[in-house]
Amino acid sequence: MKKRLLALLLLAVLLLPTVACDGGQPPADTSPDNTAPEATAEPTAPADTPPATDPATDPETTAPETEPETEPPLGSVELDKSKPYKILFIGNSYTYYNNMPARYFGEIMQAAGYKVKIMSLTKGGWTLLNSSNAQDELGSKVDSILKNQEFDFVVLQEQSMTPAVNSGSFYNAVKRLDNKIRESGATPVLYATWGRKQGSGDLTAYGLTAETMTWKLAAAYEHMGETHDIPVAHVGLAFWDIIQNDRRITLHDPDMSHPSPEGSYLAALTLFARITGIDPATVDYEGGVNPTIEPILKEAARKAAFETPEIPEEYMDEAARRR
Repeated sequence: MKKRLLALLLLAVLLLPTVACDGGQPPADTSPDNTAPEATAEPTAPADTPPATDPATDPETTAPETEPETEPPLGSVELDKSKPYKILFIGNSYTYYNNMPARYFGEIMQAAGYKVKIMSLTKGGWTLLNSSNAQDELGSKVDSILKNQEFDFVVLQEQSMTPAVNSGSFYNAVKRLDNKIRESGATPVLYATWGRKQGSGDLTAYGLTAETMTWKLAAAYEHMGETHDIPVAHVGLAFWDIIQNDRRITLHDPDMSHPSPEGSYLAALTLFARITGIDPATVDYEGGVNPTIEPILKEAARKAAFETPEIPEEYMDEAARRR
């Protein structure tokens, strides 16, 4: 019995060092040593769930920028007939001949169902540079009326030769007037005039023809229209259409420069179409012209306003160079 007890005691002594050396790591469900620096981990999203993103910075979730609301281009939609309009004409004899603003343009507007008030500031031979100068007798009136009255549209007509032979003056004047008109809350409209009738001494003096003057004028007005986002009523191209296709219609006064009554009527029709967006053929107004030519004038005005002929590139390039 004693031998067996001694044997058991001896076995226990031999096994004790092995048990003491077996445990260096805590069990998996215990916390780490509290002396280690505490760390926090971001939760991991499930594999099939996309990570959250910041809508303000993520390119795929950022809302697309929206274009600012703008008015449709003038003449692209019909002008609203439910409101009255006030329109100012600035120019010279090409505007006031045959009382075009009130007699033709105003009456066409009324026949189309518009309530309109027409005013004019014009003087024979005056340039837009004069009209843009507050020290000029007409320019001072332009300044005053734009500061003291509200208009919806202001129609600008340059001295007839200036855009073709001194475009720098024309460009400077339009820039000045454009700023004044827009500051007043109105929309400017360029009234592009026509070339002299073939045979005019002015054409000879400047080395022009009726055709080259037509295109030079159209290009100068179009260039300023494009550059400053100003609508252009291409009356000169409506004239050229008639001159090319129906020579029985006389658009020039006997002086070969100013408009005949038919010419003023054509100018008014073209301005009306460009400003209102309405086909003039749909307006029941004859303007006192021969009924056989009235539809021809209305069609020429419609094409000039809505199907403006392409101005030859050489003239547009020249207009840009002369700026």
